[in-house]
Amino acid sequence: MKNMTIPVAVAVAIIGCILAVSANVTTIKVRENLDRERYKRFAAEESLQKTQTQLQRLEAELSLANGKLTSIEDVINEGKSVRSDLQNEVDRLQEEKTLLEGQIQSLQGQVSGGDGMKQEQQGSP
Repeated sequence: MKNMTIPVAVAVAIIGCILAVSANVTTIKVRENLDRERYKRFAAEESLQKTQTQLQRLEAELSLANGKLTSIEDVINEGKSVRSDLQNEVDRLQEEKTLLEGQIQSLQGQVSGGDGMKQEQQGSP
């Protein structure tokens, strides 16, 4: 029986070593997977932070662009108002011009009629 104990003990020791090595390999693989997962999470969080920063910058740019757009719309509306005012002034001046031209023609008619009388008066003596 003494002879049987040593081979059984060696077999148990070998099985124990194989199990220890197997457990160690499994632990290393699990640790590597954990490290990869941590790295992925770290990279994802860093990417998320960059994306959030970029989003904030873009939102600020959008706000600035909207402000400029509002200013441009105000200027356009003001220009339309000025154009309308100028058109009203042109129309008023056109009417005034027409009225004055009528008065000029009337006065010219009076002057022509008066000249004709003066010529008749000068020609009769």
